Amino acid sequence: MAFQAHSGGAASVQNEAIDRRERLQRLARETIDLAKYPYFMRNHLECYECKLCWTLNNKERNYVAQTQGKRHQTNLAKRAAREAKEAPAQPQPHKHKVHIRKIVYTFEAGMSNQERAFRYIYTVAMMFNLCIMA
Repeated sequence: MAFQAHSGGAASVQNEAIDRRERLQRLARETIDLAKYPYFMRNHLECYECKLCWTLNNKERNYVAQTQGKRHQTNLAKRAAREAKEAPAQPQPHKHKVHIRKIVYTFEAGMSNQERAFRYIYTVAMMFNLCIMA
């Protein structure tokens, strides 16, 4: 084994994998607070139990590694989807609907621009008053 470590062969790749795994476990231990984690349970046999996946782990670091695994992550996603589906739908806040009404303007031939403007303003004002009263 010592010869392989000096040659940079399989042992160095293996050491890199071990270092990477330890680094990820350290990072997971720093980010996860097991005291507040809802699925963490320590039983009477001094084993660590995941209540989500129903798995037993002998060491805390094995439990932390299990929480980063594929099975635990899929179980978390399934649980979140089920809780979202079972959660009662929250009523949406009441929004005022804007009614768009088509206004027919009656302009006659020979009307001055002032008369047309007056009729337009009067029609819009009447529609505005009707919307407020309704």
